[in-house]
Amino acid sequence: MQKATIAKIAIYLCFWASFLLGRAISMVAPGEGRAQGGSSRIVIEAGATGWVTDPSLVELLDSARDYLGSECVVRLEVFPGKPGYIRQVQRCISETAPSHYLYDPRTGSQSLWRGIWEAFAVSALLAWYRITPITILMNLPLRQWRRQAGIITANRGVILTLMPSEVAMRFLPHRRIHGPMFMPFSQKRLEHIRASYSRHHLDRKNPTISFIGTVYEPRATLLKSIAEELSQKPVTLQFVLRHPDEPKILGEGYWSVLRGSDMTITTSEHILETGADAGIPPHLVYRYTEALVAETLLLAPKVPSPLIPGEHYVAYTSAKDLALQVDRLLRAPDEIERIRRSGAAFIEQRILGHDWWAGVSAALRDNPLVPASVRDHRG
Repeated sequence: MQKATIAKIAIYLCFWASFLLGRAISMVAPGEGRAQGGSSRIVIEAGATGWVTDPSLVELLDSARDYLGSECVVRLEVFPGKPGYIRQVQRCISETAPSHYLYDPRTGSQSLWRGIWEAFAVSALLAWYRITPITILMNLPLRQWRRQAGIITANRGVILTLMPSEVAMRFLPHRRIHGPMFMPFSQKRLEHIRASYSRHHLDRKNPTISFIGTVYEPRATLLKSIAEELSQKPVTLQFVLRHPDEPKILGEGYWSVLRGSDMTITTSEHILETGADAGIPPHLVYRYTEALVAETLLLAPKVPSPLIPGEHYVAYTSAKDLALQVDRLLRAPDEIERIRRSGAAFIEQRILGHDWWAGVSAALRDNPLVPASVRDHRG
């Protein structure tokens, strides 16, 4: 039997075990849920290191505050050691009485059996307190994270993915899936980036094309081919690279590269790593959001998303095709400006409209997230 088939069976077995456990707990659990007066309160968990090294977690937190109101969002910082992960989750739930809990499989143990045990324990706690889970699945190909996401959301809640829900359904044990998801982004951060990092004005004779990020296969091979294809073009290449075991490029170093580029490149292939399934199609990555926030022209593979190639970004299919697209753009600099402005306006509208959290709320159906403004209006 193939490894992928065995893994899929394991995902479904864990799902059904969690489903039955949750149903049993809900029959004896006290109360009608933790929300009071029609309000929503959400706990967002992450490890102590994650809150410092992963900017997307801060944006997740701040954008939730934009949508729900600061008093309705609880930041759970999980520390290593004692008390353990489960005890910290239980204490937070007991003290803050949330209606929703955002679970991230990166937070707890990354070992197989302990990770499964922790997922069952968190699922049991959420069932006992009648809290609606939301699971964010950053790397769908990883079997362990899919397994834990299925355990957490076996009875209720939703899984958020970067892939379209109809694609993700083929790899997950239920249909309560919402995607493709852009990177969550707060209004405060959007305004700060656009005000603090100077926007490079298009150099029509020698535009700058950048790439910034982690190098892994098959991305490394593609970037090498792109550099070779563009080496004879009248452009300046700025590739700022890091290996997976090196510190992330954060803050000023990151945004100054994006804001200082006429165009920036991203890829959408998965990292080839142990425990991940192959054959999962490319999908939206956070760079699609970040490039548009930075108001640079994005060169990216076409992936399923609300973004329209030729309107919000320029799509390419290979290194050679990317070079052809660059040739075309160099002959039409006004096209660069048109697409760049359109993409920047598109993402700004979504951020200011709180589309990320509104979409999550709609996907929750019977247990939506009620913003503070709606709650106050009802009152």
